[in-house]
Amino acid sequence: MFGNFIYFIVVLLIYATYQPSGSTNFSSTETACLFISLAFLFCGWTWILFHRLGKRIGRESMALSDHRFSTIQFRLSVMAIIIFVVDIYGLNVTDLLSRVPVLETIPTFQAVICLLIFIGYLSIVWAIGYSVYRRIDPAPIGRLGYVMSNISFSVPVLMPWLILSGVYDFIQFLPFDYVRRFLASAGGELLYFVIVLAAIVIIGPAVIQKFWKCKPLPPGPARERIESTCMKANVSYREIVQWPVFGGRMITAGVMGLVKKFRYILVTRALLQYLSPEELDAVIAHEIGHVKKKHLLFYLLFFAGYILIADIIYSEPAYLLLTSTGFNQPTGSAVFFSAAIIAFSLIYFRYIFGYFMRNFERQADAYAFLMFDTATPLISTFKKIAYASGQSADKPNWHHFSISRRIGFLERCERD
Repeated sequence: MFGNFIYFIVVLLIYATYQPSGSTNFSSTETACLFISLAFLFCGWTWILFHRLGKRIGRESMALSDHRFSTIQFRLSVMAIIIFVVDIYGLNVTDLLSRVPVLETIPTFQAVICLLIFIGYLSIVWAIGYSVYRRIDPAPIGRLGYVMSNISFSVPVLMPWLILSGVYDFIQFLPFDYVRRFLASAGGELLYFVIVLAAIVIIGPAVIQKFWKCKPLPPGPARERIESTCMKANVSYREIVQWPVFGGRMITAGVMGLVKKFRYILVTRALLQYLSPEELDAVIAHEIGHVKKKHLLFYLLFFAGYILIADIIYSEPAYLLLTSTGFNQPTGSAVFFSAAIIAFSLIYFRYIFGYFMRNFERQADAYAFLMFDTATPLISTFKKIAYASGQSADKPNWHHFSISRRIGFLERCERD
């Protein structure tokens, strides 16, 4: 699921770094026909790949089928990004959209439409792949629920940019010329970015949990257990909520919010249903470990660092350096910088950020030893997760170590 975050960030960069050429390659009718044709071809190829996989289910292990399913999803997601690039650079979709007065006046609306196009491509993958998904993981969730869960889980990563862009567009309509001039300066842009981003970081969790349709966890033994564990660790929060991601069938939990007044602890229905009280304590101790080790703050710093480096890559000095080599075609330059930022994004998030995420998870796992005498309940939780998912415990993960490696680490800690 977390891989979708990278896809959306890459697509956002593709859109944000595109420089309109001023002329389209095709007429409006031709563009519409080619756009629809590409979408139908993508649908057809998606159906073929999942249909082939469906025929193999039952003749091979479920672990292998699950691996093939994940591989197909990844390849189709990459293909969706490529088709999106064709839409933007080949079909000049943004140039056509800019002809609509309201979209030209409020660029954020145009951005939302372009992002919805990419969400549509991913929705095709999720909707067609659902039949195979149900055979691998026969969970009580419908096709629409499966698609909407994928969308709702991934879209919040776009929220900071959409708010920054939307507020900036709104300010342009205000009758204050000096405000617009100030925001156009380097200092004004930086100040605006810092203020709005700080507001997003503080109140964002409250908005996201509403977007996910989370509800407060009702009073009962589970809530009392979570409250007791948080009190023992001296960790404050705004609310403990039920997380309905994928129908609540996933055995998982989460925590979000840097400020305690906007910090939420999230638990799924499956987590409360399948874990023992001691295992629930261990999972909450893991989430408390993220808070105590300041991982949420580190994540924010990583995103800020990413934005800073990406801004340097696409800065005016970098553009002048490129044009000094004699390469001064506007479209070619835009493609070059877009490719550079996309490559940087993949390396930054997949390998650098991913390295720290995996080890942050290991730190959070080890925090169980600071709260309890043993991590045995956490180990048994991991085994339940592996069994319930039907996936191999050795399945690699770019943002978490595999379940078997996490269990092995905790078992070594038990011995030493």
